[in-house]
Amino acid sequence: MEKLKVVNTECHGLDPVGTIQFIIASRIQDVRLIGLAVNKLCSFHGFSEMDAFGIELCVVEAVTNAIEHAYGCELGHQVRVILNLHPDRAEIEVRDQGSPMDASLLEEAGCAKLDCVPDDVELLSVRGRGLSIMKEMMDAVSYLQDGEENCLVLTKKLRSPPEAESAASAGQDE
Repeated sequence: MEKLKVVNTECHGLDPVGTIQFIIASRIQDVRLIGLAVNKLCSFHGFSEMDAFGIELCVVEAVTNAIEHAYGCELGHQVRVILNLHPDRAEIEVRDQGSPMDASLLEEAGCAKLDCVPDDVELLSVRGRGLSIMKEMMDAVSYLQDGEENCLVLTKKLRSPPEAESAASAGQDE
């Protein structure tokens, strides 16, 4: 039996700009697959490992929220994730046709202080910080209703790598 042989694993000359759509059933078990795919595509697009992980985390949170809150964990529905890669940013749309979110929840969600430790451990809820985390990690988060469809839009700007920033600032010092 012949073994599969990988000849070339690099993507020389491919343009990482474009759009891809994922559709999953409303099953929590499948959410991690979307997160992993988005992480790898964002890494390929040029996001740092940390930013790609942050985008993955926010997408997983948004899809989980759609399944739990819009669909009430009811099976038989779909969640669409549309990843739009632009030269300077990634925009991710998480779309569902379930119960709409109260838009004021997004407005009221503060930025999560991910490094703080409250005096009262009881304040550290396992749940309820998703929108705050998204607002902290993404450059923009918005929500809209498009007909019968709910859409949460996450935007992350592509930052230049540290070595490019160092070279640019070195050139300014001259």
